[in-house]
Amino acid sequence: MVNLANVPGIYAVATVQHNLGVCDTSPIFTESGIPYVCVGEPFSYNPGVSDPNGNAMLFELISARFGTPLPTPVTYASGYSGGSPFQGTVFQPTTGQLNFTPTIIGNYAVVIEVTTFDVSGNLIGRVMRDLMFVAIVCDESPPNSSALSNFPPGLQVGQNSIGVCEGQSFCVDMTFADANAAATITVTSNALALLPGATFTVVGTNPAVATICWIGSISALPVNVFIQGNDGACPIPNINSRSILVGDCSSALPITLTDLQAHREPDHVLLLWTTSSEFDNREFVVERSSNGINFGEVGRVQGAGTSYSPRDYSFKDDAPLTGMGYYRLRQVDLDGSWTWSDVVVSGPAHGGSAVFVTALEDGQWWLGGIERPLAWSLHDVSGRLLASGIVPEGGGSIRTMNIGQQLYLLRIGEGDMIGSNLLLPGGAPLGTTLRAAR
Repeated sequence: MVNLANVPGIYAVATVQHNLGVCDTSPIFTESGIPYVCVGEPFSYNPGVSDPNGNAMLFELISARFGTPLPTPVTYASGYSGGSPFQGTVFQPTTGQLNFTPTIIGNYAVVIEVTTFDVSGNLIGRVMRDLMFVAIVCDESPPNSSALSNFPPGLQVGQNSIGVCEGQSFCVDMTFADANAAATITVTSNALALLPGATFTVVGTNPAVATICWIGSISALPVNVFIQGNDGACPIPNINSRSILVGDCSSALPITLTDLQAHREPDHVLLLWTTSSEFDNREFVVERSSNGINFGEVGRVQGAGTSYSPRDYSFKDDAPLTGMGYYRLRQVDLDGSWTWSDVVVSGPAHGGSAVFVTALEDGQWWLGGIERPLAWSLHDVSGRLLASGIVPEGGGSIRTMNIGQQLYLLRIGEGDMIGSNLLLPGGAPLGTTLRAAR
């Protein structure tokens, strides 16, 4: 493995959350094979996860682990971590969309965790899936995929989502194209299985235009529809996979949101977003959360009403959370109805130049106050190495596995460059912040 220092063994666990007194089916992964990716080529991948019970899903990249007998993180190679299994990883927590450009030939371990919640926000359970990506030198590049297009007026389409009302009939297109004019692209989807009575057709081979048509049935929603383009290259085909979250018309934006970002600055968080079209858009309500589940309002930005040209927006959160901040937009129509955007994440505050750690959830800590990329290593109290990696300038996350009240020793730097040592208590409450003495 390129991104692992070693692979010591296997970890498997099953947890049954039975105290809610309900029966529930775990999320289902459409993609279960070994993805082959091209070195130097941008790659889009989605595991195609759907929940048979229509529960809300939150996706996360986590560290691979093994059992000794307690679950222990594997050691990652320098420059890699569970949250960044490829250099330049971009991950969408609401759809599981993974984008990256591999730079080194070889095998990569990637672990995706899916957490499900009921309509009241109660935790139902978690599923972890280990994947191995194989980066090779390709003769051809993977096909590109377009944004959703050719949808009828009145259909609510967001950056990665569709909102459809009961009985509403619609068709929507997605185009796959390959730079190699001789390539033949095959497009597949699980839309027919997830959307009862839907049709899925593909016209052309390069470009290949895939069309999903359906008459909205709210009882079947929400679902994550998987769609994939395959160029059939020999000996290894190149793929591009996407996920489209289909919800009822109260869960998608009546605007076309093309971009939403959250940037951590020394004393504030700056949110930037762009719309390509708006219809009866009164305002955006900016909402913030410390855990990605429970949100509260932090500000408002006036909308453009109805517009068919690109518009840029910004909002400055002058009193951001010390730890991780989750942000979303609540778009409000002129008639008072509202819908939510996808969620974006900002890192914790640097806290000046002193190194600090802030407890997140499930044994994760945010390591901040880093002025340049530095190595870190995590040890138990006997000095045994548990995990290591590189934290980039500004900060990054590490995981202790949250084993009871066990203490961990965190060392920042390596060799003669060690500048900070910290003792991390297992099971620390969310938001606990510890600062290092240099």
